[in-house]
Amino acid sequence: MNKDANRVEETIAERGKVYGDPYESHKNIGKSWGALLSQHFGRELEIPASLVAQMMVCFKMQRSARVFKEDNYVDAIAYTQFAEDFQQREQGVLPEEFYLLRAKPKVVEETNETK
Repeated sequence: MNKDANRVEETIAERGKVYGDPYESHKNIGKSWGALLSQHFGRELEIPASLVAQMMVCFKMQRSARVFKEDNYVDAIAYTQFAEDFQQREQGVLPEEFYLLRAKPKVVEETNETK
Protein backbone atom coordinates (compact mmCIF):
# COMPACT_ATOMS: atom_id res chain seq x y z
CA MET A 1 0.00 0.00 0.00
CA ASN A 2 1.46 3.36 -0.92
CA LYS A 3 1.90 6.33 1.42
CA ASP A 4 -1.28 8.10 0.23
CA ALA A 5 -3.41 4.98 0.63
CA ASN A 6 -2.04 4.52 4.15
CA ARG A 7 -2.97 8.10 5.06
CA VAL A 8 -6.49 7.59 3.74
CA GLU A 9 -6.93 4.33 5.67
CA GLU A 10 -5.56 5.95 8.84
CA THR A 11 -7.92 8.91 8.41
CA ILE A 12 -10.91 6.62 7.93
CA ALA A 13 -9.95 4.55 10.99
CA GLU A 14 -9.34 7.61 13.20
CA ARG A 15 -12.59 9.28 12.22
CA GLY A 16 -14.46 6.00 12.61
CA LYS A 17 -13.40 5.85 16.25
CA VAL A 18 -14.87 9.32 16.80
CA TYR A 19 -17.93 9.34 14.50
CA GLY A 20 -18.80 5.64 14.25
CA ASP A 21 -19.80 3.66 11.19
CA PRO A 22 -19.32 5.82 8.07
CA TYR A 23 -22.42 4.50 6.29
CA GLU A 24 -24.70 5.17 9.26
CA SER A 25 -23.17 8.62 9.69
CA HIS A 26 -23.68 9.55 6.03
CA LYS A 27 -27.19 8.09 6.06
CA ASN A 28 -28.07 10.28 9.05
CA ILE A 29 -26.53 13.36 7.41
CA GLY A 30 -28.68 12.62 4.36
CA LYS A 31 -31.80 12.47 6.55
CA SER A 32 -30.91 15.82 8.13
CA TRP A 33 -30.14 17.50 4.82
CA GLY A 34 -33.26 15.97 3.28
CA ALA A 35 -35.46 17.30 6.08
CA LEU A 36 -34.00 20.78 5.78
CA LEU A 37 -34.28 20.86 1.98
CA SER A 38 -37.79 19.34 2.08
CA GLN A 39 -38.95 22.21 4.25
CA HIS A 40 -37.22 24.76 2.00
CA PHE A 41 -38.56 23.37 -1.29
CA GLY A 42 -41.94 22.28 0.05
CA ARG A 43 -41.68 18.67 -1.10
CA GLU A 44 -40.22 15.47 0.29
CA LEU A 45 -36.56 14.91 -0.58
CA GLU A 46 -34.43 11.90 0.29
CA ILE A 47 -30.66 12.11 0.11
CA PRO A 48 -28.96 8.69 0.20
CA ALA A 49 -25.63 8.15 1.93
CA SER A 50 -23.86 7.73 -1.43
CA LEU A 51 -25.01 11.20 -2.56
CA VAL A 52 -23.87 12.71 0.75
CA ALA A 53 -20.39 11.24 0.15
CA GLN A 54 -20.37 12.53 -3.45
CA MET A 55 -21.36 15.99 -2.23
CA MET A 56 -18.56 15.90 0.35
CA VAL A 57 -16.06 15.15 -2.46
CA CYS A 58 -17.31 18.30 -4.21
CA PHE A 59 -17.04 20.24 -0.94
CA LYS A 60 -13.41 19.17 -0.44
CA MET A 61 -12.49 19.98 -4.06
CA GLN A 62 -14.09 23.41 -3.78
CA ARG A 63 -12.01 24.10 -0.68
CA SER A 64 -8.84 22.96 -2.44
CA ALA A 65 -9.48 25.37 -5.32
CA ARG A 66 -8.86 28.28 -2.97
CA VAL A 67 -5.75 27.12 -1.13
CA PHE A 68 -3.68 23.96 -0.90
CA LYS A 69 -4.25 21.87 2.18
CA GLU A 70 -3.23 18.23 1.98
CA ASP A 71 -6.08 17.19 4.28
CA ASN A 72 -8.63 18.21 1.63
CA TYR A 73 -7.18 15.70 -0.82
CA VAL A 74 -6.92 12.90 1.74
CA ASP A 75 -10.53 13.50 2.78
CA ALA A 76 -11.70 13.67 -0.86
CA ILE A 77 -10.15 10.25 -1.54
CA ALA A 78 -11.84 8.83 1.57
CA TYR A 79 -15.21 10.30 0.57
CA THR A 80 -14.77 8.88 -2.95
CA GLN A 81 -14.22 5.43 -1.46
CA PHE A 82 -17.31 5.88 0.70
CA ALA A 83 -19.39 7.02 -2.29
CA GLU A 84 -18.41 3.92 -4.26
CA ASP A 85 -19.09 1.53 -1.37
CA PHE A 86 -22.35 3.21 -0.35
CA GLN A 87 -23.74 3.27 -3.89
CA GLN A 88 -22.97 -0.42 -4.33
CA ARG A 89 -24.58 -1.11 -0.96
CA GLU A 90 -27.70 0.90 -1.80
CA GLN A 91 -28.06 -0.78 -5.19
CA GLY A 92 -27.43 -4.29 -3.82
CA VAL A 93 -24.31 -4.85 -5.93
CA LEU A 94 -22.57 -6.69 -3.09
CA PRO A 95 -24.08 -8.59 -0.17
CA GLU A 96 -24.61 -6.78 3.16
CA GLU A 97 -22.08 -9.10 4.83
CA PHE A 98 -19.30 -7.52 2.74
CA TYR A 99 -19.90 -4.14 4.34
CA LEU A 100 -20.26 -5.51 7.84
CA LEU A 101 -16.90 -7.30 7.58
CA ARG A 102 -15.21 -4.31 5.97
CA ALA A 103 -16.47 -1.87 8.64
CA LYS A 104 -14.96 -3.80 11.54
CA PRO A 105 -11.93 -2.02 12.98
CA LYS A 106 -8.59 -3.70 12.53
CA VAL A 107 -7.28 -5.03 15.80
CA VAL A 108 -3.57 -5.47 16.28
CA GLU A 109 -2.84 -8.29 18.64
CA GLU A 110 -0.22 -7.56 21.24
CA THR A 111 2.69 -9.96 21.13
CA ASN A 112 5.99 -10.10 22.94
CA GLU A 113 7.53 -8.28 19.95
CA THR A 114 5.06 -5.35 20.13
CA LYS A 115 5.20 -4.86 23.92
